Amino acid sequence: CAQAVGLPCRPFGSPDAARAFLSGRLGASPPAANLDARPDLRSLQAQEASARSSLTLAHNRWIPDPTLRVGYVLDQFIASGSQHQSMFVGVSMPLPFFDHGQADAKAASALAEAAGQAQLLLRAASVRDLASLEQQRQAALARRSRLMERTLPLARDVVQRLESAVTRGGAPLPLLL
Repeated sequence: CAQAVGLPCRPFGSPDAARAFLSGRLGASPPAANLDARPDLRSLQAQEASARSSLTLAHNRWIPDPTLRVGYVLDQFIASGSQHQSMFVGVSMPLPFFDHGQADAKAASALAEAAGQAQLLLRAASVRDLASLEQQRQAALARRSRLMERTLPLARDVVQRLESAVTRGGAPLPLLL
């Protein structure tokens, strides 16, 4: 039930707890609207959103990323002609002529497409499963109503007739048993 309808499936512990669960859910159809609450579909949605964000980041790699460096050196060995104290400032600016995120963009696009396709396939399979479960539920309800309305009353009537025949002496006791 956890895979099909997204409900947690825990043991009931007693028949009364199972009856209470079923009495609250027996008339309701399977929750088709709860598909979005399923953890596996939510995970695929999050993966697709993450891939779309990675795609945006990859497209923005054409913007240079400058690096500013500031440093200070205190050199104790000045006998070789080094300066005792020195300070430096540097700026590096990569120029994205060749690599401006094409490979990352393709990878992110493929991941987003795969997550979207997996989500669509899983949703379609879930809807199919829910339709099958709904048919099974309808068949079980029909069997239950047939059992409660026809079979059990007929069986009770047969038992009552045999019991009355045994009490009047018209049939032996082993026949009743």
